[in-house]
This record gives sequence, C-alpha cells and structure tokens, in this order.
Amino acid sequence: NKIKIHKLARWVIDQYDEYGRLTAISDQELEAKVKEFFPDYWEKYKPR
Repeated sequence: NKIKIHKLARWVIDQYDEYGRLTAISDQELEAKVKEFFPDYWEKYKPR
C-alpha cells in the first residue's frame, strides 16, 4: 500500500529534517517501524 510506504518514508525523512539526526538508521530501527506500519507483512516475511 502506497500510503503505508509513504508513512515509513516520511518517518525516515523526518528523522533527519525535523529532528536533526546525523547517524544512520539501524536495521533494528527499520524493523521496528516495519512491525508498526506493516504488521501483516512483518508476520509473513519476518526474518527467521
């Protein structure tokens, strides 16, 4: 769903533009956001 992808992309952009983040976003942080925004996808494809 494009709206959910946009939410994730917006979160990434905001980390840098709104909050002044300078470090890379970790795999763990992205996983947490995928779980939050795409719970069905996460359950189907989560790492084993």
